[in-house]
Amino acid sequence: MRQQWEDLRALFDAAWPLSAGERAQLLDERCGSDTRLRRELEKLLEAHDEGEAETARRASGTRRFGVWETIELAGRGGMAEVYLARRVDGQHEQRAALKVMARSMLTVDYMDRFRREREILARLEHPNIARLFDGGLSESGEPYMVMEYVDGARLDDYCDQHSLPLAARLRLFLTLCSAVESAHRNLILHRDIKPSNVLVTHDGTLKLVDFGTARRMDADALETMAPLTPSFASPEQLRGESVTTASDVYGLGMTLYNLVTGALPFGRGGKSAYQAVQEAVERTAPPPSAMPGLSSALCKELRGDLDNIILKAIERDPARRYASAIQLADDITRHLEKRPVRAHRNTWTYRAERFVARHRVAVVLSAMLAITLLASAAAWSVEARQARLEAARSRRLAEFLTHVMGLGYDTYSGPMRTDGASARVLDVMRYASTNLQREMAGQPDLEARVRADIGHSLAELGLTAEAEENLRRGLALVDARKDPALAAELTGYLARKSFLEGDLKGSEKEFREALRLLRAARQARQTVPAAVESLLLLNASAAVGSLSGATAEMEALIDGAMASGRTLGESSAAYALALANHGFLRWGQGKAQEGEGEVRRALGIQEAMHPRPIEACMTRQALGDRIMSDGRLAEAAALMSEPHVCLDRAFVPGSIILLWARLSWLEWLVRSGRLHEAIGPLSVIEKEIAQQLPKAGWLRAEALMWRGRAQCKSGQPAEGVEALRAASGLLGATFGASSPGVKSVEARIAGCGTR
Repeated sequence: MRQQWEDLRALFDAAWPLSAGERAQLLDERCGSDTRLRRELEKLLEAHDEGEAETARRASGTRRFGVWETIELAGRGGMAEVYLARRVDGQHEQRAALKVMARSMLTVDYMDRFRREREILARLEHPNIARLFDGGLSESGEPYMVMEYVDGARLDDYCDQHSLPLAARLRLFLTLCSAVESAHRNLILHRDIKPSNVLVTHDGTLKLVDFGTARRMDADALETMAPLTPSFASPEQLRGESVTTASDVYGLGMTLYNLVTGALPFGRGGKSAYQAVQEAVERTAPPPSAMPGLSSALCKELRGDLDNIILKAIERDPARRYASAIQLADDITRHLEKRPVRAHRNTWTYRAERFVARHRVAVVLSAMLAITLLASAAAWSVEARQARLEAARSRRLAEFLTHVMGLGYDTYSGPMRTDGASARVLDVMRYASTNLQREMAGQPDLEARVRADIGHSLAELGLTAEAEENLRRGLALVDARKDPALAAELTGYLARKSFLEGDLKGSEKEFREALRLLRAARQARQTVPAAVESLLLLNASAAVGSLSGATAEMEALIDGAMASGRTLGESSAAYALALANHGFLRWGQGKAQEGEGEVRRALGIQEAMHPRPIEACMTRQALGDRIMSDGRLAEAAALMSEPHVCLDRAFVPGSIILLWARLSWLEWLVRSGRLHEAIGPLSVIEKEIAQQLPKAGWLRAEALMWRGRAQCKSGQPAEGVEALRAASGLLGATFGASSPGVKSVEARIAGCGTR
């Protein structure tokens, strides 16, 4: 019975504002063959229309409600009339807005709703929420409430009338977020946030009004089928599901969308209100910057951060929106202050990007941060892939991914089928690799595309042998003359794989081939995704820097990576990684203040992302390492203490990244004078490097060099010299006998045991 009443009330709330023709269309669509429901609804609408007529007759005269007297009718809604009123008890002069229930709504349920609105307003005290002054029953038994009178225009009209620029609109919107957050802190959901429920006075004071559909979060049963405004209601409200603070965040997001574009994303092109509702439930909104009719200057301002912020606020899935109004406000504030925002493009690449290591050699403090993007099943965004693949290829890829994930009912052996929730991403990738050739038969370019992503991912996890197999099989399928962009990517991932094995010379050779192919792709006017291009340039710079130091070529590669990353936005992962590399380069060139500032900016961008990506741990580790080299040991320890946890969780044992991080900490022990704590572990890690990474002689040399230094300082000169000579030999084999690194170690040998 209660559900039937809820359905009837929801239909009435949707129908009463409509014209007769629109009402009939709504009743046809929503009532169908339920004649009883239609008859009850028609009676309710008829009573409402009669009540409105009575209201119009009464509006010209004055009425008394306690100590208040009406002056004129100010507005009318589905369940109430609002009058401008004044106090007439002689105590003091005061004007207010008096809200009284429409006679047609004097049912038990609607009277209970009206009472709850009074209780809610009584709980709220905020400068941007209209206050409650009084309330009660009139002599004729009509419930009323007296509220602060707001002499102002609705939010969107005020902004347009005053021709407010975008930044001013955003600052005004921040005030609205503050009011909504205050309501949430008082356990109140507004549930009908829209421009017409936000008034702005002539002096610019914003007031949130109309809590008629509001509900307490701590109520025993939270009503779901409440009156709503379809254009601003969240998908879960439109479906009649439970609402949370995320529903109000959606209303805020749609209000902001309307505020900055003058339009709404759904129901455009003359579509009916019902079609607009269907779009809101089923489709993803276009970015605000893509709305037709906007100036090029406004599109430029919206593109990037603001697009991402608004789209995050109006995600169809409540779990993907901002968790609170204050989080939304914080991102807008960050945008206004030109700081990185938490919102980001919802692409597979962004979620799967991973940050790996930079090489530490004496010439250049590391070979910079060698950056990577750890791909998931597809390393490019869905949008980018759809732009490149025809419909048939997209369908084939979707089918393959369904099989890989074990979601198809004709698939019984996939990890998702056999292991369910305990299935590991690694197992899924291996299953995909095994079945790829069969699933992609006849489509070698698509197989190569997926093998690139799988191989890259496996390499970053430390499974370099499996990675190489996938990458070389993918490369064998590609005609580099026809598709130099994909060939460049596969070759670059092979080079990265070599780098992660510690093979610096092999890596540099492969990266130079990848750069040649990248130039060929540009000449052929092939599109290379900005994130992929930035990745190839950064990793190539690391390989070049490892062997040749901070050359002009290395600097040019990093500058190119920054330019590519910037096209994705200065809050993007690709730009942050390039900025970190650039900062370390500047630092190594003696521009310490400039370099450290850039690295910290990059770290700020990464740590603002949600969820926080692994590259934030890597940048923090590398920053601590560089600060340690400058002698700021306490600060370095604070920076390097946290990354170990997330790195251990992210990479397989024996990964070059984990070994590098452990070695950095042992270096800190030596620099801090804790020599005996470091010597034993340095011997252990040197043996691990020799076993796990036989091509990484330079990294093994680092362990030997620090062990030798510790032994020389702790009264073990013979052992120290032996370790240093072994380090010198390994460095010479990689960088040459006359390299600065070798000369530095030889100087240590000469001075061993002298202090």
